[in-house]
Amino acid sequence: MIRKTGRRLRDLWIYFKTGHSGYLVYTLSILNFVVLQHRLLISYIPFLSQYMSRLSTFIVIFAAVYIPTAILVGFFEFRKGEVIRRPMLNPYTQETLEANIRMNNGILHYINGDVDEARSQVEESLVILKRWRRDA
Repeated sequence: MIRKTGRRLRDLWIYFKTGHSGYLVYTLSILNFVVLQHRLLISYIPFLSQYMSRLSTFIVIFAAVYIPTAILVGFFEFRKGEVIRRPMLNPYTQETLEANIRMNNGILHYINGDVDEARSQVEESLVILKRWRRDA
């Protein structure tokens, strides 16, 4: 009972972080950035205020400049390889890799004739993988 409650709380926390950091904060930060830049930058610079006094005009110009710039930064980020390493921080990925390593070690022990160690490695692998099953 306590284990399932803990698992549900962990799952809710993971769902919250994913929704919050992946979508809500992203959207709010863009909107906040646009409004603040318009208010603090445009309204205090007469030259810019003359051409972009309306928020809608600023949003169009901002989108025309910001979106291509963000695409270029994202492209170079992928080229650098940083994004490829990020999934390794995921606990599911880490535990799945650990389980696969234990399973492979178990197979190697079995091939070498150490059946008890092979069984132990495979059982440990299954314990790790069962943590991520819904019905476990």
